[in-house]
Amino acid sequence: MSLVTQGGGQRGIFTAGVLDAFLENKFDPFSLYVGTSAGALNLSSYISRQSNLAKEFILDFSSQSNFFNLKEYIRGHNSLNLNWGISQIGRDGGLPLDFKKAHETLMNGRHALACLTESTSLRDEYFPLYRKNWKEVLIGTSSVPILCSQPIKIGAKHYFDGGVSAQVPIHKAWSLSSDTIIVIRTEPIAFEKKIDIETIIKWKLQIMESLPNYWSKFKYRKTLEKFSDWQTNVRNKYLDYRAALKEKMSNIHHNSEHNIEHTPQLAWESADESYFNLIVNEIKYEKTPTHAKLLDIMTKHYQNMVDTENFIHNPPKNVNILQIAPPKQLQARVLMSKKDDLNSDYEMGYETGLKFLNENFDELMSNKYVKF
Repeated sequence: MSLVTQGGGQRGIFTAGVLDAFLENKFDPFSLYVGTSAGALNLSSYISRQSNLAKEFILDFSSQSNFFNLKEYIRGHNSLNLNWGISQIGRDGGLPLDFKKAHETLMNGRHALACLTESTSLRDEYFPLYRKNWKEVLIGTSSVPILCSQPIKIGAKHYFDGGVSAQVPIHKAWSLSSDTIIVIRTEPIAFEKKIDIETIIKWKLQIMESLPNYWSKFKYRKTLEKFSDWQTNVRNKYLDYRAALKEKMSNIHHNSEHNIEHTPQLAWESADESYFNLIVNEIKYEKTPTHAKLLDIMTKHYQNMVDTENFIHNPPKNVNILQIAPPKQLQARVLMSKKDDLNSDYEMGYETGLKFLNENFDELMSNKYVKF
């Protein structure tokens, strides 16, 4: 049996609540744990049997300016200080993980993995938790490309946020022969599949259009003027690209029926390469990981989301998937959430975890082992 945990930044406090409910009821029938980003952090505290650790980290450490600095983000600098954040749960940190207990939990054939995205290929790769490079692994799985100036180097490769390639790393659990997979989500079970490439680009433009509000607040006048000119230039080029894209897409049969799993690839293969390269070269951040252009990253993320939903709703034969998800949209955001919202989402997770156990505990624990 496997436990899979989704990423989501501070929204991972919902997962923290679910897992604290599991710990309180001594529920751990799993032989495999696989997590992405905040999901990997949550698994770390669950495996070390430290109730409230993930909650405290999200509430008290991820909300500090030492962890995320909005001014640095607006200036284009490294704004997410994961080295500082992850150090807080190290042996000498303010909220240390119990490495000894974690190693005891992972005995007898149990395995815990974190998902990272390889920066060149954008493929998901998996690293064990609680090894000598535990810190690099947790930094890598959480390194959001536009917030971190450089990917993390592990071995000969560079990695960043596992959420790009496998926000819900359920395929990995299945590939390791799991017949029952419990998935903890950080968003309600609802998904809009018909999103095309234009929608992705429009979403990006909406983000760009909101940035001047932040710049004006911090009085970066010259930067704001420069950005506005750049923004106008990008929009004009986008309109040219969209026209070319629509002309090419008209030749694709049943294009309105394509899920995002297929649409972006078809759109990019059909569109004039000069238009595509134009947009990619304009809508990107200079300090994103090597060769990982923002549109590539966005599309990979959406493709993965649809792959995941298709897998969950149409699992292979003899695979049982149980989802634990918020009954409504979480109040917390990925970053800069209000503490009241974080506490509320934690309680929702805790209650959802208890409800899941009340409905499934006996069946899941039968013929399984658990050691606390």
